[in-house]
Amino acid sequence: MNIRAFTLVEVLVALSILSIAMLGIYGILNQSILTTKNSQNRFYLVDKGYERILKHTHYPRIALNDIESDDGIETQYEYIRQSTLIPGVLEVTLVAKSKDAVINYVYFERIQ
Repeated sequence: MNIRAFTLVEVLVALSILSIAMLGIYGILNQSILTTKNSQNRFYLVDKGYERILKHTHYPRIALNDIESDDGIETQYEYIRQSTLIPGVLEVTLVAKSKDAVINYVYFERIQ
């Protein structure tokens, strides 16, 4: 009966190759988690920005805060108004900022 066993060097080489492969897989999973979290933060900011535009366009006389905190996330809003070539129409840029993302919205409003 001829039994062949692995030597210590062969086992160490196999373990080092396995550990390098596992580090690669860990890096890919970690990057995937970070990308997912960033996407969730941006989606949240897009949702809050559209909500803010709807409030502003439907209820223009309501005073809105420049900083809102909801679900533990602080969102800062800044309006930039510019005149256009069309009389009585302004171009409004809403900049919504959170800790992790910045989203710009551009829309038009009539001067009343």
